[in-house]
Amino acid sequence: NRPNVVTVDENGVVTAVGKGTATITASVNTNNFGTEKSTSSYNVKVVKSSTAGSPVTVKWDFYNSTVEKTIQKATDTVASDTDGYVADIDATSGKLAIRVGNWAQFNAGTKIIIPVTAGTVVTVANYNAAYSIDGVAATEKDTTVTATADGTMVIESTGGSYIRSITAVYKTPIAKN
Repeated sequence: NRPNVVTVDENGVVTAVGKGTATITASVNTNNFGTEKSTSSYNVKVVKSSTAGSPVTVKWDFYNSTVEKTIQKATDTVASDTDGYVADIDATSGKLAIRVGNWAQFNAGTKIIIPVTAGTVVTVANYNAAYSIDGVAATEKDTTVTATADGTMVIESTGGSYIRSITAVYKTPIAKN
């Protein structure tokens, strides 16, 4: 009922078009003659959408986080602004301390591991160049790199630092299970 949010084609394929809420109603024949039908309605909420083949921009915004979280001598996850995109945090040898309205403390040995597909452009906004991306030392506080294969990208603090955000522009969206 809201084609600006979702569309349904003649084969029943549902495609997210934009943010919002919509109701999808489906009918099926319940006998061999097609004279009796059963109808069900489903409310769907689209939080962020992409069309197949369209780039998807995902951000882990530590500065504008609404949740305070400290991960130290442990592993955990941090959600992005897009459903289904989560960063794994390995702070078994360090610390990531996310503070509301502030840069996140990003201590030596802490790894932020994000999913990537080949061609994903990743930008790290950091206080200084005390980090590496997939083992290559950053030379600037803000660094942009492009993933060469599907898998993960590791951003690791190599000294005392603060991280503002990680932005990933996926040429090919991550397949969701």
